[in-house]
Amino acid sequence: MAAKKRKFKKKARSLNNFKRSFKEKIIPSEESYCLAPYFVLLLFGTIIFFLGMRFTNKKTFIEKTKLDVIRSQPIPIQIPKANTIYIFEVKQAFSSKTPSYSELEIELLDENYNHVYTVYESLWQEKHDNGNGGKSVYSDKTIECEIELKYAGLYYIKATSYNDNKTKVWLNLYTKNGSLYFKAFMYTIGALFLLCFAVIQEIDGLSSIFKALRQTKITKTFILAVIIVIFVFISCVVISYTHYGYPHSGDEIRLPSQFFSTNDVIYLG
Repeated sequence: MAAKKRKFKKKARSLNNFKRSFKEKIIPSEESYCLAPYFVLLLFGTIIFFLGMRFTNKKTFIEKTKLDVIRSQPIPIQIPKANTIYIFEVKQAFSSKTPSYSELEIELLDENYNHVYTVYESLWQEKHDNGNGGKSVYSDKTIECEIELKYAGLYYIKATSYNDNKTKVWLNLYTKNGSLYFKAFMYTIGALFLLCFAVIQEIDGLSSIFKALRQTKITKTFILAVIIVIFVFISCVVISYTHYGYPHSGDEIRLPSQFFSTNDVIYLG
């Protein structure tokens, strides 16, 4: 029993020695105050990128339309604004039969029935064990795609099920702003903020931040960091309005960039 206590005390001393070494050698206590301005900057950056993401992710409902999947006939829809990102949310109402599948393709045509864009996804409905001794129905019956349309006016949308699943299909049409890059930078800056938070907490505790802010001088390095954060944020704002990275129609039909999350939807320009 005494041997176990000595072993435990030895591990505790080793841990304390590591912490003391971390404080004194990696980031000396007299230099720890220099982290305080960066802590505030990273907190500010995380907040503004989060607000940018929330604002640009907002969807505006346009209309709901029933699609003709039985005859695969084009259905007219009105696109009210040019140079706007539209969300095509297509839902198929499966029967109660399980398993059920639908190889669903949605094609967008212009007013002259010329091809504009096509998206495709395999939808499904299956029954599996729910872990409580029974079975539950699990499904993915929705295609959601985002496309920037260069021109407003009359379009047609055509639904085709390649395995002859003829259950009802509905389209919900929305608009949104571009928001590809706010989320990525929010996670990046947020991770750096948490790292800075952990270091300050380990060294002096968060109570030292306000004291540190009063005693720390603003350096050229910190000013450069502020400029970088502001520049990246402004760039994300500009990109959100130019819709860079999104698939779009026009003279040259562009597929999504690698940064664009397709959510298992195949885009065919």
